[in-house]
This record gives sequence, structure tokens and C-alpha cells, in this order.
Amino acid sequence: MDVPTTSERSPLGPKAGGEAGGEAGGRAALTDAARLDAVRVDGAAREAPRGRSAESRAQLVRSARVLLRRRLRFARRVRGVRVGGKRRPVANLAWRGRLSARRRLVLSTELALLFFAFPISLVALQGAGVPVPTIPALLIVTLLSWGILLFDPGFPRRELSNWRVPRGELIRVLGLFAVGAAALVGLTQFLRPGELFSLPRSQPGLWLAILVFYPLLSVYPQELVWRVFFVHRYARLLRSQWLAVVLSALAFGFVHLLYGSWFSVGLSTMGGVLFGITYLRTRSIGLVCLEHSLYGCWLFTVGLHEYFYRGF
Repeated sequence: MDVPTTSERSPLGPKAGGEAGGEAGGRAALTDAARLDAVRVDGAAREAPRGRSAESRAQLVRSARVLLRRRLRFARRVRGVRVGGKRRPVANLAWRGRLSARRRLVLSTELALLFFAFPISLVALQGAGVPVPTIPALLIVTLLSWGILLFDPGFPRRELSNWRVPRGELIRVLGLFAVGAAALVGLTQFLRPGELFSLPRSQPGLWLAILVFYPLLSVYPQELVWRVFFVHRYARLLRSQWLAVVLSALAFGFVHLLYGSWFSVGLSTMGGVLFGITYLRTRSIGLVCLEHSLYGCWLFTVGLHEYFYRGF
């Protein structure tokens, strides 16, 4: 008995049977593809939270970087903010807080004793015939001021060794010194016509020693005490850094009573204002020491040393 073939069993003939077989194979292929797609979709669904989390972290990092860049640009641009209806420099915001009555009393007493009562006592000792070594007395005050600054958590210690010299400020300092040097020559010629450049001519060894040791033993301690320490310590008490500069200049001139001349007091007060402005503009103790050394060494050179020197 013969077994019928597929084409023979199909009522539509050989062609219809081939088409039916192709359709069945296509359905099987589509089923397999659907199963593969389902597996892929399921795997993607399982991996999706992890991918979204990584993408979220990356987006957060990018946003943080953008915010940081914006804040840095803002910090470079801003020069002041409006507080209480007035525009105040950002650098002065640290002094807005009010001191307690007890703290104000302590700081006021400290200022009066250290910068006015102590020099008066030294002048009184001189008047009584007791020799007062000025450099050791200055070093004692310097060590006291340095210790207070080191233990002050609000003081930026980099200001104790800030030797950065801005070019524009250096040009300004040198220009002012050129004018001041010419004025001091004229003043010496008017007050002491026979003493012009007398120290380099008569005692060149002493003059050279002063040029070397004066900036180290005198200028830096003075600027540390009357500029860095005074402005930082008492600006909040006086509620103004500019007022602190003016008062520090007065105290700086007052201590020169030790040399027994009101001329040295007046000239030192003018220098204190000049050095205080430079410090407030730059916060560079290096530039202030350079400016102070230029004027001080020129005073000794030009012939006004008798008003500022009585030995060490």
C-alpha cells in the first residue's frame, strides 16, 4: 500500500502544501524571535535600575561641578554685598558681629596698657635716668603679640609670612618712596644743613650694619605688632579696619617718644598711616616691611638718624 506524500494529502495540491509549510516555519521563527526579545527585555528590565543609578550619579557629579564653577566665578566677581541697606566689602563681613561688654572691656584695657601705658612707663624710666634697651623691649612685645595671634583660631597664620608682592602695589610703593625720599632730602637740608649724608660719610661701618640689621631686628617686629596684630586684634573692637589703621599709626608714632623728639613722633605717625594703608590693601607683611625698610634706611642715610637712633 502506497503512503501519500504531503502534496498528495493536501487538498490544495503541491503548491498549497509548500506555502502551508512555509507559513508554519515562519510562525515558528517568529515565536523563537519573540522568546529571544522577551529574554532581552527581561534582562534589560533587571539592569535598568542599576543603569539609571549610575546615570543619576554621573548627572549629580556634573551638576556639582557646574555649581562649583559658578560659585568660583561669582566669588571672583563679587566685591561687596548689601547688609542692612548698605553695601559692605566681603572682607569686612567678619567684623559685623558685636562683642560682648566684657570682651570689649578686656580688649580696650589690653590696647591701652600695651600701646600707651607701656611706652609711657618706658619714657618715665628714661626720664629717671634708667637706660631702656629699645630692641629687647620691642622683641618682648613682638613675642607677646605673636603668641596671641598663634592661639587665635580666627587669625589666618599665612599673614605672618605672606611675602607675596603684587606688582601694581610694588610700583605704587616705589613711586611714593621716590617722592618721599626727595622730600626728606629737602627736609634734612632745611633742618640740619650740615648733616646731609653725614652717617655714611663719617661712620660707614655703622651705616652698613644698620642697613643690614635694621630690617631684621626692627622693621619686621614693628610691622608684626603695629600692623598685623593691631589690625586683626582691634578692628572688631573699633568696628572698622580703617579706624584700626589710624589708631595703630597714632600708637606707632606715640612709642617713638622714646627718642625724645616730637618730630620723630609726627614723622612716624605719617609713616604708620602709609604702612597701614599698604597692609590693608595687600595683607602682605613682606611688602609692608619693604616699604618700611626703604624709608627707615633712607632716614639713616640722609642725615635724620639723630631723631630715630640712640643705640640698641
